[in-house]
Amino acid sequence: MNPVDRTNSSQLEAPEQKQNPSPGITDLPKVLLEDIFKRLPLKNQRFMGGICKTFRSISQEAFLEQKEQVLSFLKRILGTKFTPGIEKLLVASKNFKEFSNVLKFSDEGGRFRPLLIKAINELPALDDLSTIEFLDDALHEDSPLFHLSYDSCSKIPQETVDKLVSMLIKKHGIKRTLFLMGVRQFIPGTSLFPHSRELLLNAHNTLSPHLINCASDRLKDDKQFMLAIIKQCVPSTQTLDTNVYWALEIASERLKEDQDVVLAAVEKDAHTLALASEKLHSNKDIVLAALKSRIRPDDLTPFIPPALLDDPEIRDWI
Repeated sequence: MNPVDRTNSSQLEAPEQKQNPSPGITDLPKVLLEDIFKRLPLKNQRFMGGICKTFRSISQEAFLEQKEQVLSFLKRILGTKFTPGIEKLLVASKNFKEFSNVLKFSDEGGRFRPLLIKAINELPALDDLSTIEFLDDALHEDSPLFHLSYDSCSKIPQETVDKLVSMLIKKHGIKRTLFLMGVRQFIPGTSLFPHSRELLLNAHNTLSPHLINCASDRLKDDKQFMLAIIKQCVPSTQTLDTNVYWALEIASERLKEDQDVVLAAVEKDAHTLALASEKLHSNKDIVLAALKSRIRPDDLTPFIPPALLDDPEIRDWI
């Protein structure tokens, strides 16, 4: 047999068929690489900087830039409490790991962390999200965000609360975030929990419907939030002890006068008609929705005004 016949055809590739190597990531413009890098979460930025030579210098530059922002932030919120000792250690840190270790493990850091938690609690708003995220990542499960007081969270705009919670959930997962905040069945925990739509909805659905009781006043007056809570409640026609009843019970007086909220509640539990405003007791659509829920009409007639009881369509259900 001809030796050529025994040769794999791929080995006979002619010189003119050989292709030049494809351009690698190193051939991309630095501006594009920096843009790609900045779009990555902080954790991924550091990971890429550790395994990819191309991103290493970009990662180092980003760390130094972020470090300057954090140092400026700490000086602003701590003032004279930002001691020269801790500042010197943080300035000397060459990478994120060293920076994190200074905050968590050094003697200076051990005395400094409680001051940081106290200072962040005193801020009227946590609007410097990139710096807060950096500090949260550096301190991890001992993050200042898990030590925020109820009053300090009340001063933070709802939009910022949602962003902070989203950041924590992305990092820890929603179950772990609730655990780190001390939330248990019948135990509301502290920190951002009573102010977070996402955490309250999840805890109401997976831990205990009673946890809705600790919602902040602004969420109790948030129509979309209360509608979302009512939507995931379990319907009942048997007893007053239902999570639908608890939900409307904690709603603000304004929402107890809201037709959409009350209608959503009575469709799941007719007993909630008792919690609606007197004005809505005269609302035919709401009264009919309650009567159609198959509970005893006698339970509802005390809340229906005489004029409406004379309505032929209402009488058909009584």
